[in-house]
Amino acid sequence: FLIAVCASLAWTWLVKWRVGRHRAAIWKSLVLPAGGAALCWLLLMTLWLPLLDFARSYVPLVQQATSLMPKAPGCVATLGVNRSQTAAFAFHGHLALRPLDAKSTCLWLIADKGSIAKHQDLLQNQGWILRRTIGHPAERKESLGLYQRLSPVSTPAAGETQE
Repeated sequence: FLIAVCASLAWTWLVKWRVGRHRAAIWKSLVLPAGGAALCWLLLMTLWLPLLDFARSYVPLVQQATSLMPKAPGCVATLGVNRSQTAAFAFHGHLALRPLDAKSTCLWLIADKGSIAKHQDLLQNQGWILRRTIGHPAERKESLGLYQRLSPVSTPAAGETQE
């Protein structure tokens, strides 16, 4: 805010200086338009950037999901999550993401609400329970479900076979 106020005062001084000299040719110069454009850009970057960043970022979405998970959740399965969401969860949430399949041993699942209806049988057979529906605060169309497996999947020990 202080940077924006100082820049506005500097532009006000520039206008006063330019108006005081060569009043007849005041708008022929590029000083005022260039100074005004630079001021607008500076104000946008100092005052509005946090709001724009919040509206475009996946950080709030990732924070909603990771707040319900333990500190080190291990692997997290994904179903129908797009590339940008996957990148956000991996980068901001420090999660090890794996695509969901029948052999998945992950205890947590992040699934797109549109993909859940297509894979209901897979979710029910593996014992997933919905913990929370999370959405992007600025984009209402994005809705993800955070699921937790009720019981860990048992994997056969070395040398044993499953029947």
